[in-house]
Amino acid sequence: MAAMSMNKAIHSAFRRDLDPFIAALNKFSAGDQARASQLQTAWKNFDQQLTRHHQGEHEIAWPAMESVGVSKEALAQMDAEPAAMADAIVEVGGSLVTLARTPTAAAADAPRIRMERRGRNFCFSLGCTGGGCV
Repeated sequence: MAAMSMNKAIHSAFRRDLDPFIAALNKFSAGDQARASQLQTAWKNFDQQLTRHHQGEHEIAWPAMESVGVSKEALAQMDAEPAAMADAIVEVGGSLVTLARTPTAAAADAPRIRMERRGRNFCFSLGCTGGGCV
């Protein structure tokens, strides 16, 4: 069994939190403005929490790892993963803004498809191996 760390647990929680979004979008009823707004608000919270986590990595984890000999190059590589995730986060967020403005079935499909297509690519830094997310 792979060793568990707080970072892996947090990254797994972020990946896990995508599933309820997808389920809610699968059950979305066209015209449900209130639900569309709730989903947009929930995504904003997801984005804020993920941003806070990545800021914490910069403020706490990266200096600690550097102090024990992790190279700046390795840290830069780990830092590239959250930057790549940012595109997916913005893409999904934009489609949820559209859903909140126009709560149609087609508008609900767009963020769901993006989450299904890109969601599992949120292999949060330190949480991936050659075989995928751990």
